[in-house]
Amino acid sequence: MVDTIAGAIQLASTNQVPAVCLSGEVYAESVNVVSGISIYGGFDHLDPDFAFRRSSSVTTTVEAPGTVFLATTIDDETHIEGMTINALAPTIPGVSTYGVRLVGG
Repeated sequence: MVDTIAGAIQLASTNQVPAVCLSGEVYAESVNVVSGISIYGGFDHLDPDFAFRRSSSVTTTVEAPGTVFLATTIDDETHIEGMTINALAPTIPGVSTYGVRLVGG
């Protein structure tokens, strides 16, 4: 287990794992999406029968000012699902707000 989505994506990339699973908590970070590494929320890391079972009672929230998920180039199948995305007002006037922004791919 890692503490940040960025750390999970880096670990998945290093180990050639195609997805990261997020537990039901609030992640306060902007995320750079890596092509081919999907991001799934709604996992219950406290489930006594099966660690990290997906549960409808678990809410994963990712929030950040400006852009929450930035995908600069997506060339392989990549999913972002099972979470609430809160795009907060940017700290710099005139900057746009995006929940998910795909720049190219």
